[in-house]
Amino acid sequence: MALIKCPECGREISDKAPQCIFCGYPIALLSNEEQAKDDSSHFYKITLDKVPYSSFAHAVTCVTKITGKYMGESTDIVKSAPCQLISGLSYDTSVRIKKMFNAVNVDVSIMEDSDSKEPNEFIQNVILPSDLENQRIAEGLIKETDDRHDVIKCPRCGSTSISTGQRGYSVVTGFWGSGKTVNRCANCGYKWQPSYWTRNR
Repeated sequence: MALIKCPECGREISDKAPQCIFCGYPIALLSNEEQAKDDSSHFYKITLDKVPYSSFAHAVTCVTKITGKYMGESTDIVKSAPCQLISGLSYDTSVRIKKMFNAVNVDVSIMEDSDSKEPNEFIQNVILPSDLENQRIAEGLIKETDDRHDVIKCPRCGSTSISTGQRGYSVVTGFWGSGKTVNRCANCGYKWQPSYWTRNR
């Protein structure tokens, strides 16, 4: 008889019990996959799927972290995707690695590893990011992507309520330079001249 954790309440119970004595969860109905997760003799491997161009650099960083290879080697690995990355993993470690890659918009697959006889020693010393850290990374990348869009913002207040037109007549300079293009913020009234790259893209 062995003790296992109830997937519902997390308390330890006998693996022979038909249901959890604490919450009533039907232990006998646990699937083979769920039982395999708790079995330390089962190993898993991570396979890297094809990487989108926008996530290439992040994929290289993640591969370097979990394999310990140099950046050049990791770059070659990412270029050769789909390919196997690492083997000899516990199920929990495999899931954490998958979450780390998913946070940077890279897909990996978890597969059973029937070839490994011992756990991967290198990955045991690697500090993988927590769920909260992965969430912050994902949110940061989304914000970074949004900031790249061609949205004009006021440099003073950050408002996107911007109108663009000719400067017009000025009390100081009169009509001199009145045909120049300027941006006007509808929120704070700030005026500025668009950059060369903005005017000519």
